[in-house]
Amino acid sequence: MNKVPIDSPAPANNYSHSNLGMPKSVPPPQLPLGFFAIAALALFADGILGVFLGSRVVDNPTGHLAIGMTHMFMLGVASMAVLGAMHQFIPVISAQKLRHPQLSYWGGGLFAAGSIGLATSFLLEINPMVVASGILAVIGVVLLVINLSKPLMVKGKGISITGARISSIMLVAVACFGITYAVDRNAHESFFALSPNLVIAHAHIGILGWLGISYVAVSEKLWPMFMLSHRKSNRSSQIAIWGLAIGVTIFVIGMLASSTAIVTTAGVIILIALGSHLYTLVSVVSKRRRKLELLQGYVIVSAVFLLCAIGFAFAAVAASPGSQLRTQLMAAEIVSLGAWIALAVIGHAHKVVPFITWGILRASGVKFTRNNKPLVFSDLLNPSVARASFVMVASGFTLIIVGLATTSGVSFSIGSAALALASVAVSSNLAIRPSRMLSHFGEAG
Repeated sequence: MNKVPIDSPAPANNYSHSNLGMPKSVPPPQLPLGFFAIAALALFADGILGVFLGSRVVDNPTGHLAIGMTHMFMLGVASMAVLGAMHQFIPVISAQKLRHPQLSYWGGGLFAAGSIGLATSFLLEINPMVVASGILAVIGVVLLVINLSKPLMVKGKGISITGARISSIMLVAVACFGITYAVDRNAHESFFALSPNLVIAHAHIGILGWLGISYVAVSEKLWPMFMLSHRKSNRSSQIAIWGLAIGVTIFVIGMLASSTAIVTTAGVIILIALGSHLYTLVSVVSKRRRKLELLQGYVIVSAVFLLCAIGFAFAAVAASPGSQLRTQLMAAEIVSLGAWIALAVIGHAHKVVPFITWGILRASGVKFTRNNKPLVFSDLLNPSVARASFVMVASGFTLIIVGLATTSGVSFSIGSAALALASVAVSSNLAIRPSRMLSHFGEAG
């Protein structure tokens, strides 16, 4: 078998955007990859926790164990992955560099430490650690937003940048909510009662306001690019982003004021926004010029989980206030929304990570496969493992949601095990082949 042909070899850390035809605003590859790696580790940890704590979590979906696992997933998994995507694509879309990559290294590290600390403090019920971890996470958020603010402030770059700008504001709002609750929880005499309404408001501003708007904004650019689909108008994406921004804000006000009328109004606006997002997906998929592939499978199934979340929300509203059934349905709704984001992120990672590692390989002089064929993105992962990972992720979330809705600890634990295995499968599949190619390049050099 032939060795890898080498043209003008260069050190791997000499990542030249101009030589690769990439915009100069693209950040160093290790920055987004670092966020993705931490997200994978957090998903594995959360999956292992779910295996052993499944029965206790489904018996008390609002208890400290459930809250700890939720923070591990929403902060350590979903938020870290979305931050990685934003650091990769926002500078590209806006054609403006980050203020300084070092800010995001520090910000990402502090946010990761704070996220792990929050999850641990809830799991072990260590109240002082909640405050300390919350402070770390907030400082991390501030540094990350400051670094992203330069490309986010560029005007005239479309609805994707507008959406990312709004979602960053929502991220700051989530951090402020969280640290306020943490300080109050740790106070000897609480300043205010941490009612279920406040917890629900905090959860939804995070899932729909921060994560949801971020995903809708980025997908506006990524879906047409990856599916080779052209739309004449992005009006549905505008409705989705602004609808979520307005709806979530009104929802939080309604929950804080305990006003059914305000919450209902917000729910209608959010429903219209999510419907517009789903319309965008249907439009892009129907007009695609590429055959159906793994990415479409991920985003379509993620949309199914979004529909499930809407269904659980309606069922929770219809259930008796304060009942165990209502609590179970609300927990299933939140996890379904998490699955919507998670499947979309993991699906796009199978496109985004090979794109980044392809650049690293090209910068290292690796331009062909061992069979002397030009190096392409599909050479950088095993398609069979990718399909198996998709099945594990989809079935894992399904079993977890079934476990919460039916109080089945066995179903929850099996689903958690599937997610832990999926995190290993996805991360190793995206890393092994590029690593081997770099190693082979070293031997050839």
